[in-house]
Amino acid sequence: MTLRQVAEVAQVAHASVSRAASGQTEQIRAVTAARILAVRPAPAKPGHFVPCLGTARRLRALAAIGYGPRELGPMLDEPAAEVARLRRLHRDQVHARRAAAIAALYGRLEGTHGPSDRARAEARLRDWAPPLAWDDETHLDDPARTVSYTADDLSARMVQRACAGEVPAAALNEQERRAAVAHLLRAGLTKRQIGDRLSWSGGGRAGRVAVAAYLRTNGHLLASVPQRARPAADRCVDRVAIERALTGERIRLSRLERHHAVHARGRMPLQQAADLLRLSYSRAKDLAAAPPPVADIAA
Repeated sequence: MTLRQVAEVAQVAHASVSRAASGQTEQIRAVTAARILAVRPAPAKPGHFVPCLGTARRLRALAAIGYGPRELGPMLDEPAAEVARLRRLHRDQVHARRAAAIAALYGRLEGTHGPSDRARAEARLRDWAPPLAWDDETHLDDPARTVSYTADDLSARMVQRACAGEVPAAALNEQERRAAVAHLLRAGLTKRQIGDRLSWSGGGRAGRVAVAAYLRTNGHLLASVPQRARPAADRCVDRVAIERALTGERIRLSRLERHHAVHARGRMPLQQAADLLRLSYSRAKDLAAAPPPVADIAA
């Protein structure tokens, strides 16, 4: 039973049960204690509990990127002490609903940076693997799977994901950000396209301004790119931005990119593509009838 369910059955405040379970209070009213002790959990049905290993690994991975029990407890509606116990593998099994809730939270947070330096320091001390060290999330639940990694390996993987549009610039450290910008410059992306790819200041015009300011303070990045590798803004097409736009993301595309997107829609109906690209049907029909101009395709 969850703490909230115990509180409901015992007819006491959830805060009272939470403080008692976490050890935040040394004394409790006798009537409250009697009601809590009178609660008898229903017998668990077969299959309702799962091994705790995957849950502990997810919590440890989140600690490595800055999410400790104090940050995760409110998100899970659990006391911080209970989150810490699960992370320490204090028990062999955990309720399937709780494991599913932690797995869902892990999926939302794995690509971000948390606020807790204390959690990061503890993870480094205990050598807990961060999310990027696991190639597949299903490996977290497999006792036979382990990870071996170095900081350089993780940085390289982070840069790779950022260049693919999966990780925003805000989640990168300074070294990773420089590497990602240099890679995208060599790939031929313009400042606006780099801002969109890295979700820098939300992309669009603000992203272009932010990237331009970053390049002014890191001029060696632009100087390291051969002049011939710097495409004119009106003939460079960002393939990843087109793919994201066609999946429904609100990505700002140039006119040339919208032209290429109409032809890259595959089996998607023209009307649906027009809606996603914010084009009128007649305009999309005209673009589909004409071959797109030759452009530099930035991967």
